[in-house]
Amino acid sequence: MDKNKFLLPIILLPLLLFLLFSSLFAISATARSLSHELNSVLHTEKKRMLKASIDVHPQPEPSGGDRR
Repeated sequence: MDKNKFLLPIILLPLLLFLLFSSLFAISATARSLSHELNSVLHTEKKRMLKASIDVHPQPEPSGGDRR
């Protein structure tokens, strides 16, 4: 009986630690992937908005002496 009482925690502790670290690794990898995807989408949207802003508000041509 005493042997089984000490054997169970010895078997369960590494298993629980393995599950904990593997789940943390999976969460970290998922967060890294989502972060990369979000940065890609934000970069694309930023370029699109900049292009739309340039199309809507073209830069005025500098005029020589027409100041009032």
